[in-house]
Amino acid sequence: MYVFELPPDWVPGDPMPAPNPDRVRLSLSYDACRLRADINGDDKVNMQDYSILQSNFGKCSTPQQPINLPQGDVNGDQCVTILDFSILSSEYNQMCSNSGL
Repeated sequence: MYVFELPPDWVPGDPMPAPNPDRVRLSLSYDACRLRADINGDDKVNMQDYSILQSNFGKCSTPQQPINLPQGDVNGDQCVTILDFSILSSEYNQMCSNSGL
């Protein structure tokens, strides 16, 4: 990600100034480990994630009933289905540590 710092006297609506190489910096970040089925965010896929998915099985977000995306929608299709269970099963007992990054 590039971060472009604007001069302190710049006002919205003014033309954008030309980039100053001394004021542009590059920032890189990434997740060393990403488990899609880590529903509760504890860096491991276990029975707690399974319980969350199971309790939301069959829930969907639809245009007629816009609700928050149900917890357990691992594949992002706005419904908790057998496909989400399949992903959880393939990642079950996996863990990662993002500490120190």
